[in-house]
Amino acid sequence: MWIFDREHSEVRFAAQHLMVATVHGRFTSFDAEVNLDPEHAARSHVHATIAAASLDTGNADRDDHLRCADFLDVTNYPTIEFTSTQIAQVGPDSFWVRGDLSIHGITREVTLRGRFTLPVEELATTEAVRFTMAAEVNREDFGLTFNDAVEAVGILVGRAITITIDAAIRRAPEPVGTPGATALG
Repeated sequence: MWIFDREHSEVRFAAQHLMVATVHGRFTSFDAEVNLDPEHAARSHVHATIAAASLDTGNADRDDHLRCADFLDVTNYPTIEFTSTQIAQVGPDSFWVRGDLSIHGITREVTLRGRFTLPVEELATTEAVRFTMAAEVNREDFGLTFNDAVEAVGILVGRAITITIDAAIRRAPEPVGTPGATALG
């Protein structure tokens, strides 16, 4: 059993702005349930929930606009969720996770590609694992279609959004009374 370590994890996003700059942001409130089977990646599973209103780009006015009905509409769609449907190891320290991503009330299949900080053969014997994974999604696929044409530059916000997750998980202590467990006193 593994525990998601929020204190050492981060969910970030990036999008083109005015077609000349990239806006970077993050979500500050999120959680995940992770069931990692280091010996059989296909038996692993993840379900993550992000509080949509917790986005932070470092600009309060922009953040308020992203939270309103033009974009995430956090009043009606307070969470962003991801549930894995398939996980596969593709190299000694690399994997992909396919799953259902729900944003703004619309669910689409997304594949995140990632790397572990340890080779897979070491995952069964470690107490903590760090991994990074990323995907690019088209925001319009999730009903986030607001945009403005800006003369001489093109559109206000690009369609492609890069999502990057840096996450840490740690092995849960065995419950007292199970073989190998010790009582804390």
